[in-house]
Order: sequence, then structure tokens, then C-alpha cells
Amino acid sequence: MDGFIGANLMRKAIWQLDYERHIITITSSRDSLSVPPNAQNVTFHPARVGTLMIDVQLNGQTDRNVTVDLGSNGDFCSSTETLKMLKQDGLRTNTYSYGFGSAGLYGRGKEDTTWYAIIPAIRLGSLEISSQAVSFIEKRAKTIGANFFKNYRLIFDWSTNELTMIPVTPYNNASHKMFNFTHVLKDHKIFIGSVYSTRNATVDGPQLGDQVLEIDSKDYRSCSGERWC
Repeated sequence: MDGFIGANLMRKAIWQLDYERHIITITSSRDSLSVPPNAQNVTFHPARVGTLMIDVQLNGQTDRNVTVDLGSNGDFCSSTETLKMLKQDGLRTNTYSYGFGSAGLYGRGKEDTTWYAIIPAIRLGSLEISSQAVSFIEKRAKTIGANFFKNYRLIFDWSTNELTMIPVTPYNNASHKMFNFTHVLKDHKIFIGSVYSTRNATVDGPQLGDQVLEIDSKDYRSCSGERWC
């Protein structure tokens, strides 16, 4: 029903994504693009099909092969292996969720625990940001999603393996905002897909797998795909 434009096609040109004006520019030369002095550059190493992979420093720890994933509406997501290294340096984390954390082209992800932590220092190439929330998941790829990149005008240049980020709006994910649970659609019904908690929390509220019957006094015992969207 829906298609997507992937890196295997995009790498044949230079692309500019302007989230603010909702304009995509495709060109053969960077000279046609206006790049201000405050632009930040990140070197990437493309995967076999052109997918952008970058190295990200979290508190000085290098997180290698992080995917630039504009198909994700998330922020920074790393692995629990990286979290273990950060904990050895004294990082503390107390908030987590359990359940189905995401869904995508190939369906829902597997049940897993996601940990959340505020990282004091994050570095991508020449860009440095501080005190931002990062999620850590064991069974999912390391990614940076559109919720981060939408704050920049982006230029992708596979001829130089360089991603240029031009600041437009301040990026701010300094606290993990949560609704205590997320929901998923299955067999035209809505269920609790994941539940947020802390180490010291007591069991209260919706539980994993509970069916959602009403939202704002509206009956959701049966829910079509269109209504779900």
C-alpha cells in the first residue's frame, strides 16, 4: 500500500531534507545548497546498500555503527551492552519499560526490557549535546530517529560520506516523557503493549496484555486499522 525511499536509491545523488519547510532537494552539487557557518558535520560509513552508519560518543564511550533511521520516530536508542559500559563509569538508571517497544515494516518487535538514562554528554562528529535521554534495548538495532533529526536541515552526501546538520530548532529530550504504558493493535483489538516502571515502583494501573475498552469514553472494544492510525 505504501512505499519508501531508501539509501540504495538516495546515494546516487546529494539530498537535502528541510523539515521546517517540508521540502526535499535532490541535486548533483552541494554548490546549489546554502550551508551556513554553524553547520555541523558527521562522517558516516555506508552499509552495503548505502544505509548511513555513524559512531556516537556517549559520555566518552564510542557507540559504533549507529543507524541513521529517518523511518523511526524515536530519538537516541542504543544497546544494553553500551549501557553496561556506561554503568562501569558510574552512570545510574532507574526507569525502564517491559513489553513490545516498537513496531515497523516487519511487524511488532519482541518482548524486551528498555532502560532509560540521561546521558550528560553526547557527541556526533562536530556536534555536542548535553543531558539528553537515551533508551537502551537488548534485542534491537542501535538507531537515531527523526525526532532528533527533525531539528536540523540535513544534507546527505554519499560522495564524501558526510552528513551535514544545520540547526533550525533546539533539540530537547532532557527528560523521559512517558504515559506509563503504550498500546498495540492485535486482531482488531487494543492491548497494553508495554508498561513503564522504576526499580522501587509497586504494581498498579494497567498491566501488560490488558485489553483497552474505552478511550475518552469512546468504545474501542473493536478497532479497525484506519481507526487505529
